[in-house]
Amino acid sequence: MNKTKLVKKLTNDVKNLENKIEHRKLYNIRNYIIKALIKSGIAVDYALPFIIMAIILAYGAAETGDLPFHIDEMVEKAHIESIDTSNGTHIEHISNDFDCDEEIIEHSTGWIKNDKNLYERTVTSYRLSDEIDLSDTERILSMTKEEIEKILVVTNVKTISKNTLTPEDEMYVDDALIIINHKVSEDDTITRRETTGENVLHSILYIVSSVYLGASLRGIGKVFIKTNFRDILREYEPSFGPINKDELEAMKRMLEVKKENLSMISETKNNSNYSYKLRKL
Repeated sequence: MNKTKLVKKLTNDVKNLENKIEHRKLYNIRNYIIKALIKSGIAVDYALPFIIMAIILAYGAAETGDLPFHIDEMVEKAHIESIDTSNGTHIEHISNDFDCDEEIIEHSTGWIKNDKNLYERTVTSYRLSDEIDLSDTERILSMTKEEIEKILVVTNVKTISKNTLTPEDEMYVDDALIIINHKVSEDDTITRRETTGENVLHSILYIVSSVYLGASLRGIGKVFIKTNFRDILREYEPSFGPINKDELEAMKRMLEVKKENLSMISETKNNSNYSYKLRKL
């Protein structure tokens, strides 16, 4: 480096040190902001594979109408409950509150008025067995209570009491055998709100899937990318530390040395025979 370039460099160094010493608080604020941005950049670069997979999975969930962390409207096939009685009544209910694997045979007495002036009927429930084919509804409903009890075991007897009867209750005016079946409809659908438990489960699965797939994507990236952006940022991070009291004193001493060196070089520019030796920092 020739004298001109050296003078220029030392002059710039002196100005930079003077600015840092004089405006130490402003430099500390600037360094704090830049360091925070660097740390944010490091965090974003580290989390980028996970963010990418989370966005992809969220998009897929939005397409199916099952977003995590959001109570969605669920559209699903309706469950149908069919009730057939031996007095010729057939009723179907559409809901999703039924257990589709549940099949029931009951016997109900007709409504009577008890001594409390309430409508009352007695329901007898039976345990199903292979000896009876529920698909043959007509044959079963033609049997008597006594015939049913020769084949099936009684599991429960309960009494139902009501103040008033609804139109649906009128199907139990007379004694009757009752077959209740459940199935999933192929044509009808029902819309319901997602339960909190379902949403929590789906949200947990979404987080686990995002982390697992993000880690896999990160592993693939390591094969092709040797130097990460966060590694470059880490190299610059120490340059933007705060100027504390010890560093301030060190900068003042450095400024003094640089000024002396600059003064010595400046003097020799007018006297080429003058020998000098710069002070080390």
